[in-house]
Amino acid sequence: MGEEDLPHIGRLAAASAPRLAAGAGRLWRGCHNLLYTAKMSHSWPREVYTLPALRETALGVLIKVRASPGASRERIAGVHGEALKVAVQAPPEKGKANEAIALAISRSLALRASQVKIHSGESSRDKWFHVEGLSLNEVKERLTGLLQTQP
Repeated sequence: MGEEDLPHIGRLAAASAPRLAAGAGRLWRGCHNLLYTAKMSHSWPREVYTLPALRETALGVLIKVRASPGASRERIAGVHGEALKVAVQAPPEKGKANEAIALAISRSLALRASQVKIHSGESSRDKWFHVEGLSLNEVKERLTGLLQTQP
């Protein structure tokens, strides 16, 4: 039983285990795919990331946010699709989570709390927050620095 008899197993498996049954090839390929996927999931350098959706307005910048209320701690959790994912401890009731998200964004961007307000999506997980006093480029720079320093 040589390598030509077991083309689906591969050269290494055929040389090391010539008595393998035909079903073992599927198992070996499955392990290989699992290892390859695990290796690829951790191979991105930290510099590779995307910024959330940003829009410049006459009074400031709009940032698309994905809310994650009821979290164990408040933090900017990264980017979810085109939105900045913000985790807050406040529950999603009576605007408490929206206020906590505005405060978390203002602290992360080194702004006063009054400079960040909700623009739309008060009762949705996907929201737009309005940031006053910064240009689009300044917001991009601060978000870039913030996202690069995340663990």
